[in-house]
Order: sequence, then C-alpha cells, then structure tokens
Amino acid sequence: MATTTLKTVSHLKHFKHYDITASRVLQKTHILRAGRLYGTSEARKPITTTHYCLDIVKQNDYENFLSVLLLPQNARATAVAIRAFNVELAQVSDMTSETLMGKMRLQFWRDTLDQIYQGTAPKQPVALELQRAVEMHRLSKRWLRSLIDSREEQLDNKQFASIASVENYSEKCNSPLYYLILQGLGV
Repeated sequence: MATTTLKTVSHLKHFKHYDITASRVLQKTHILRAGRLYGTSEARKPITTTHYCLDIVKQNDYENFLSVLLLPQNARATAVAIRAFNVELAQVSDMTSETLMGKMRLQFWRDTLDQIYQGTAPKQPVALELQRAVEMHRLSKRWLRSLIDSREEQLDNKQFASIASVENYSEKCNSPLYYLILQGLGV
C-alpha cells in the first residue's frame, strides 16, 4: 500500500504536520466509527423526539438546520418538526426504487397526518413532534398535506419537463414549508 501523508488529505488539516500513513488513519477512523456504531466507546444516552428531529434535519438539510437556529426560541421546535417532516418526505423517493413502495410510505404519512389531527399520533419521533407543533400553533393541515401531495406527484416523474414544471413543483413543495413556519411564528 502506498504511503500518503496527511498533508494530502484536506479534511484532516489539523494533523497536517504529522507524517502518518493513510492506512493508519483509515484504520483509526474505522475503529472510532465501529465504537460509536456498537456503543462500545461510551454509554448510549436516551434520545428525545426533539433531538431525533434536530439530528435528521442537521444531517439531511444542514442549511435549513442553521436557519432554524436563528428563529426565536418559542418557534424553533415547531420549525424543526416541520423541517424533519419535510426530510422524511424527501427521503421517500431516495430510499425506494419502486414507485409503489414510495406511494405506500407517503400513504403512511397521510394516515399519520390524519391521526395527528385526531390527537393520536403513532409512536414515531417526527409524528410526535409534529403533533406537538400542531397542537401548539394550530398548523394548517392543508399545507402539510400539500407537502405529501407534491412529493407523490414527483415519484412518477424523476425529471422536470420544463422550467414551468420546476416552478410548479417548487411552489407546491417549498412554499408550504415557509407558510407553516410563519404560522409557527404567529404571523
């Protein structure tokens, strides 16, 4: 195996003065990841639904994670729940190769949304946080359903036929997020 110094590995700049082989770095990284993965390096801490939602937004929608942190404290949890719901919906097309499976997952979220508005959300972290946000700020079911509908329309069409179709999708998929966040802010 060829020896490479860390000077050539850009994401490890703080080690750039040490001459360590790439294989040793990869080996150490693998050990650290395995320790986190299997819980051998530290005891697992219980995670709340709020932390779960915050983590999935941070991992999958980092720009909006940062923007949520700038919101007032009283609207932050609502915005995180809305963004986490959006991440869950966005991942449906990425995680399913079959259109039918994607539609089934979106139907789960439709049913979950109905349960949330009846006050009986399933034991799913995003659903529980969304229920809390709906109860606290009376979020519009119409906008939440619009998010699901726009994702379902896009399941069949992987490409946009024109600029107008991109604008239409954006209007159906992104605007409701901002309307819901504004509702959470009391506007």
